[in-house]
Amino acid sequence: MARDSNYRQRVLMNKKETIYKVLLIVCFAVAMGFFEATVVVYLRAIMQKLPYITEPIQQVAEKLTKEPLYIVEQFREAATIIMLIAFAVLTGKNLWERFANFLLAFGVWDIVYYISLYIILRWPPSLFTEDVLFLIPVPWKGPVIAPVLVSILMIISAFVILKRKVWEKEV
Repeated sequence: MARDSNYRQRVLMNKKETIYKVLLIVCFAVAMGFFEATVVVYLRAIMQKLPYITEPIQQVAEKLTKEPLYIVEQFREAATIIMLIAFAVLTGKNLWERFANFLLAFGVWDIVYYISLYIILRWPPSLFTEDVLFLIPVPWKGPVIAPVLVSILMIISAFVILKRKVWEKEV
């Protein structure tokens, strides 16, 4: 009986710890998403001076690769991913938990990024608006809905992994 009680107590502590970590990860990712959006707002203000900024996204992406800011942007994006990975490693106990934490942080960050851009700039006007999604290793272009759907899938996957780890069994 005492053994069963200890087991239930450990499971309850595990659940509380996981909920605390999930809240911490979400707070971090929300802050990062807003921070990233503000950086993009400043970059757009700088780039408004470029004559081709009003052209279709495909042409803008090709011309951006020739700009000095392009390399800076690639490093900024790499730094963002490194921060998300580092945070996931620091908050996870094992490989699966770290992976789930990364998926959760990345998914929330990316969705909050687009929400923040909309709040600040009223952009994108639609989820089907074309955007330069990522610059590493080359510009990825597509509708905003693509990364949003991928982010939702990442968040769901993170919760599935964490549920299996904490509520059912270690994965």
